[in-house]
Amino acid sequence: MVDPDRLRRIVAADRAKGHSFVVGEMQEHITGLSVPVFDPQGRVIAALNTSVNRPDVGEKAMVARMLARLKRAAEQLGASVAVSGRPRR
Repeated sequence: MVDPDRLRRIVAADRAKGHSFVVGEMQEHITGLSVPVFDPQGRVIAALNTSVNRPDVGEKAMVARMLARLKRAAEQLGASVAVSGRPRR
């Protein structure tokens, strides 16, 4: 991605959807689905991702199969930060 305006539009669209889906961004045959992890104040502190080594897996199929579990895991991770405090650097 070399067009900053296009990247901003993609990020805004992913933010509105609540997840990001990529095909071949880092590796040619890798498809990934990511969700944000929020701290108790609602700030994004991390992202949680699952990837498959199949470029033919579409967004609809990955979302149907994995998004709910991925979001639950992100919520649990965010809740653990709330209980234990901010991660140390």
